[in-house]
Amino acid sequence: MKTVLCLVIFSLLSLKTLGVIYEDEEQTASNFSHVLKGLMSDYDARLRPNFGRGPLYVGMDIVIASFDSISEVNMDFTITMNLNQYWKDERLSFSSENEVFTLAGDFSEKIWVPDTFFPNDKHSYLHDVTEKNKMVKLHGDGSIAYGMRFTTTLSCMMDLHYYPLDFQNCTIEIESYGYAEEDVAMYWKEQPASGLESLELQQFSIIDYRAIDKKIKLATGTYQRLSFSFKLSRSIGYFIIQTYLPVMLIVMLSWVSFWINHEATPARVALGITTVLTMTTISTGVRSSLPRISYVKAIDIYLVMGFVFVFAALLEYAAVNYTNACRNAKKQKAALAAEVAKKKKEAEEAKKAELE
Repeated sequence: MKTVLCLVIFSLLSLKTLGVIYEDEEQTASNFSHVLKGLMSDYDARLRPNFGRGPLYVGMDIVIASFDSISEVNMDFTITMNLNQYWKDERLSFSSENEVFTLAGDFSEKIWVPDTFFPNDKHSYLHDVTEKNKMVKLHGDGSIAYGMRFTTTLSCMMDLHYYPLDFQNCTIEIESYGYAEEDVAMYWKEQPASGLESLELQQFSIIDYRAIDKKIKLATGTYQRLSFSFKLSRSIGYFIIQTYLPVMLIVMLSWVSFWINHEATPARVALGITTVLTMTTISTGVRSSLPRISYVKAIDIYLVMGFVFVFAALLEYAAVNYTNACRNAKKQKAALAAEVAKKKKEAEEAKKAELE
């Protein structure tokens, strides 16, 4: 009986405690809603924080989710990442304590946010499944953390002189579109990028990366530009299997004609033409995955030399056939001359016999 009574008393106390906690949470949410309404009542999103009192410092860091593709033809790369921006807006401070509230992403449409853009961007889109991938965290002192997840295609001018044994440098460039350095000063956070350790690329390996900042002078002013640079090393395994080994085998196949009787014309001609056409097909396939550039690449030299060896094997048969034909013609001419001389001698002997 005492045990049952204790359980009942404990249950009642627990329910009372939960009710108090729930009421506190409701009271906190209600209070914060009133605080937000008060903050936004005279808030002007057209003016940047710290307006007229020096530049606003905006911190940046990125989280790389994936390298989706790297295209030599279009000279660009596609990447999915999270961009996080940090700044302080004293107009939104509501407490001296270290309180943090996570707000809906559409709250960013009601406050001032940096007009960040990517100077080397070709095409981008914000992820919106299941909602727009935006995040706003508001601290008590007015500090704001603003994050978003998107996929972007960025230009990357590549030097293909040593292709496919090349190294490429591709960058993510971040800049304020309208605010010059005297208004907005961007800087990298202590850890500018994360997620690189788990990245897996199909044809490349990331051997180095670094974060830099520089100033860009334009007609409208001087702007702070942040750059995050990747040094990429191309993996050669694919090209060994798809290009280098086939070319080597085709060149060695063309040498088989050296052991075929030179009088077997159909066999040697068919083998020579087949190897030449195969080399042409491989060269066309390699060029189709590259832009139309004027300078010579390393793989071009390899393919041209392979084509020269194959074509030389075909010319070798033509030279052998021509030399053999000339030799036969000389033999026939010598035989004909000998026969004429023999007939002439017989005629002279017959004439001499008649005179005797």
